[in-house]
Amino acid sequence: MLKSELCGSAVIVSAVIFLTVSVAKAQVVTEMTQERIREAITWGSSQKNVDFPEIMSRSGWSWKSEKPRWSFYSTPFLRVASAAHSAKKKYKNFTEADVTPEMLAPELHIYGLAVPLGGMDIANVEAIVITKVKEKNRESAIQPVRTEPLPADYQNLFGAKTEGRSMLAVFPLSLLREGHEVHIVYDKKTRVGSLGGCDDCAVEFKPEKDKVR
Repeated sequence: MLKSELCGSAVIVSAVIFLTVSVAKAQVVTEMTQERIREAITWGSSQKNVDFPEIMSRSGWSWKSEKPRWSFYSTPFLRVASAAHSAKKKYKNFTEADVTPEMLAPELHIYGLAVPLGGMDIANVEAIVITKVKEKNRESAIQPVRTEPLPADYQNLFGAKTEGRSMLAVFPLSLLREGHEVHIVYDKKTRVGSLGGCDDCAVEFKPEKDKVR
């Protein structure tokens, strides 16, 4: 084979490898194999913080000086990584044997937190659904597989110190993709002071932009 052909082949192989790695990094981990579990534990243990991707801070009513941090979501990889990180902070060992089926379930967990509006006024979460982006037909909304009241310790973990009604909504992990948006419905507008807000707060999923694992 000619030298030029060898060089050309090398470039093609390198390009294929680069594209493969790039795509892999951009994709949400849908199958938590033993290798992926070990990867999540190692990665989580090595981070200063393991934050779940925010939902509401990209909405139009956010403000630069103080981004709202009221809603998040998690994937199986992030749940394992977060547990490993939490254990390390407490000087505890975290191994594959500590990983629970709940962490590994192929589920998208959306944490909708109540919003303090000032004084004793709180906007409570009434519902969480997923739709196609800008879908007008409300009946086509995808309802969660299940919902649960969000415990106070979760609320405190995310920085929300309120007695309002927060919610964990669980969906199939396959719904976490471009073209879908999450709606967090409150019982009143999530305004702060003179700033406007929303009571049906819709934000499009951007897993690649958020570097979701």
